[in-house]
Amino acid sequence: MVTCIKRGYGGEETYFIARVDAGSGSAVVTGGRRLVCGEVIEYDESAGTATPVEGAENGKELLANKVASYRQDVITGRPYETGNAEIDAATARMWGKLEEVAWLIVRKMVVSAPILVRFHNDADGAGGAYALYLSLKELSERLGLAGNCIWTMHRSVSYRREDCMADILTSNAYACTEKPLALMIDFGTNPDSNGGIECAVDRFDVAWLDHHPLVEGFGGYGIKDYVNTWQFGSGSEYTAGLLCAAMCKCFSKVDTSEIEGASLIGDYSRHAGAAGAELSALLDFLTSDLQAVYGPSKANITPQEIDAIVKDRERSSEMLRYAQIRMDEALDRGMAAVKLSAVKEFTIATLDFEDVRHEDSKYPLPGRYSSKLLDRIEGSGAVKACLVVSVGQYLLIRLGSGICGRIGVDALVEFMKSGYPDIVEGGGGHRCAGSIKLKDKEASAEMAGALVKEVRNRLAA
Repeated sequence: MVTCIKRGYGGEETYFIARVDAGSGSAVVTGGRRLVCGEVIEYDESAGTATPVEGAENGKELLANKVASYRQDVITGRPYETGNAEIDAATARMWGKLEEVAWLIVRKMVVSAPILVRFHNDADGAGGAYALYLSLKELSERLGLAGNCIWTMHRSVSYRREDCMADILTSNAYACTEKPLALMIDFGTNPDSNGGIECAVDRFDVAWLDHHPLVEGFGGYGIKDYVNTWQFGSGSEYTAGLLCAAMCKCFSKVDTSEIEGASLIGDYSRHAGAAGAELSALLDFLTSDLQAVYGPSKANITPQEIDAIVKDRERSSEMLRYAQIRMDEALDRGMAAVKLSAVKEFTIATLDFEDVRHEDSKYPLPGRYSSKLLDRIEGSGAVKACLVVSVGQYLLIRLGSGICGRIGVDALVEFMKSGYPDIVEGGGGHRCAGSIKLKDKEASAEMAGALVKEVRNRLAA
């Protein structure tokens, strides 16, 4: 049965065909006789030809029965276990919901409906996309599925209306028996996404895998296939990349342990160990500075491209050496430019990112750089430190472990939003790391001062 048609720019059409007989798998046919979506055909694989089948009005029922048969065959097994008791207990609590998301993805794969994957551009989000890619690749090879995935690296943690419109434009090239799927990995809980969510649920089936703290007013909680670790008694320490990898174990047993380790390291999870350290650094670099790898016109990277680089040991080693040199240079400049002040036993550090930005490279990006700079500051002796970094319209906040239990980024963000509503546009993040967005970057110095003053007051109390 023809389950999806992709229209080419030159008028040529690509047909995705799913078997509705006793066999399994799907096929892709380009050109030839014009076919109709939902049409039952007889497909000659050797010749690549498709012939309509007369009297096959029950095609929808045949397809529904065929798709349903995959659930029992594919979605099997007990909750994924990593060997970490706390992580495994959280996975077990989420398992039923993860199976629902996994089945939604598999169903779209069976009928070749477009799956539009957006992943946050850091080691955590890219790790989740990489784990999903490897798992879908294994599933496709095992079952003979064509699939139809479109991957987009997303440079923020908000899914705005314009992002949804871009996805709609992409999906407009397809006509399918099922809605396309929009899948978000490692996005935040910022109400800035509400417009995009409202737009998306009208056009797509939507799945969302996240680990950011729950924020009042965020519209994602109403999405049927929304999974956030905080909803199941866990938290941000259970990263989005790990969450995506665990979900993939519902239908694929491909080993993603190194990717999971990279995700935990990339988001500074307390569950992080040594496993995945090089991959985490590589993903961090690739998602920061594509131009250094591919040239000035490159704006997106797919998991296929990541996989090719990972498997090329010579190339990936060169990238890691280059990234380390860049990071060390930026950290040295940061330590020379940072301003330190003390409150009791605590240290407050402030930095203007322009003092360390390198004009020849986008690496490191300010968010991940701030976390590493805090590590350097604490390693120099200021073991209980808070760092505020100004970068354009943003104030980045990083709290060391010795402060994070005393004050939280979420509380600081709410203070700034309520105290300066005409200047602060929004903000969010995790307990120990987050950001505040200003309406005007000219107010950056003033708002950084106000934020530091509030931090001082809270630490002095």
